Amino acid sequence: MKNKTEMDAAAKETYTLLVSKLQKVASVHVGTLVSTAARLAGASLYRSFNYKDGEIPPGTVVLSEEANQEWPKLMYMLLATLKANGVEVDETKLVMDTPKQYAPQKGILEMQAGLQEPFNQIMRKHGLDYRQGAIVGANACAIAILKSRLLVDPHITCGLAALGFIEGSKTAPAPLDPGQPD
Repeated sequence: MKNKTEMDAAAKETYTLLVSKLQKVASVHVGTLVSTAARLAGASLYRSFNYKDGEIPPGTVVLSEEANQEWPKLMYMLLATLKANGVEVDETKLVMDTPKQYAPQKGILEMQAGLQEPFNQIMRKHGLDYRQGAIVGANACAIAILKSRLLVDPHITCGLAALGFIEGSKTAPAPLDPGQPD
């Protein structure tokens, strides 16, 4: 596994990418930002399961015991990162029914259309595999939650992250561009 410094750098680049791509006028919709980072993490985790690209139609829900086992590890890392940065989140109080004003403004395939390839470029630049990409996405999610914690209750944004990890890791992603190495 790559060293922590490489992965932290990739997470910061991912966060910056997401902010730049999702920004409208002077701000970014926090729910969309957190959800997008989590979905990218989940999709990277999904790809680490070695399903054949394009074998399952994009957007299809894939029930997977492997995803059931692995996505909670992303959540654990997210919560540990938040705690290490002074934000305590009670897992039993996560808001899983997202208030309308924080609901993501893009669906998973729409989000992937504009962000999957730039995310993969960051992963390639740092020599990271899909499993490591999932961790990077979770860390980018943590950055977004930390930066927005005074605007949105972290129990809401962590709920969005959990939903994004689940959705990303259990939804067949759009195929990667065949001209790009993965």
